[in-house]
Amino acid sequence: MNSADITVTDVTLRYGGKQPVLALDRLSLDVKPNEFAVIVGPSGCGKSSLLYLIAGLEERSGGSITVGGSEVHGPGADRGMVFQSYTLFPWLTVAENVAYGPKRRGAADPAVVARYLEEVGLAAFAKHYPAQLSGGMKQRVAIARALANDPAVLLMDEPFGALDSQTRHAMQRLLLRVWDHTKKTVLFVTHDIEEAILLADRVFVMSGRPGQIRRVLTVDFPRPRHEDLVLDPAFIAMKREIMGLLKQDEE
Repeated sequence: MNSADITVTDVTLRYGGKQPVLALDRLSLDVKPNEFAVIVGPSGCGKSSLLYLIAGLEERSGGSITVGGSEVHGPGADRGMVFQSYTLFPWLTVAENVAYGPKRRGAADPAVVARYLEEVGLAAFAKHYPAQLSGGMKQRVAIARALANDPAVLLMDEPFGALDSQTRHAMQRLLLRVWDHTKKTVLFVTHDIEEAILLADRVFVMSGRPGQIRRVLTVDFPRPRHEDLVLDPAFIAMKREIMGLLKQDEE
């Protein structure tokens, strides 16, 4: 499958306990097929929780979430997830990690594994183990593993947050190439405003808890985009606008 839309309508998320927490309050957003959408927001606003709800890894308290018109009621092969932490199986090789999902579904295809390892520049490391890889290489494997299931939607929770600046920029370029080749829908969470603008078609700015969508900004800079775009006055103006929206929760 290529891509699909994501529609989140009036979603509420409550965590129980002695002191219940309202994490998300009637949050709505829509992501178009093949769109690269990015979510930013203050710490603790529910960015990651929203991704987990869309992935079907958590259960919402209210509202509706659909992917490609189908209601989300749990994990599914139509959604791939890439986490910030390295979630590879250390006892499996790179190729075996990438093949894990398709193999569990009875759809293992060495050609598909080879294709995505080539896509992320790791064809020569197919027989290596995660312990032999750098942080950036591990995240390349994680991206290839998510894509090997041929999801319509790729959900990414601060996947480059633990990487150094040089590696992070390289991974951003790689991700944009992969996105351009595969035509997937991407919903990406980050705390880095520059990263958000460099990657996104649209940026969804969340409010502090309980999380809601405060503003949606369309990013009109032509693609491909390069790191020196951060010096463009229009880029700086958009960055300041987003920073101003986030600072509202500090007041």
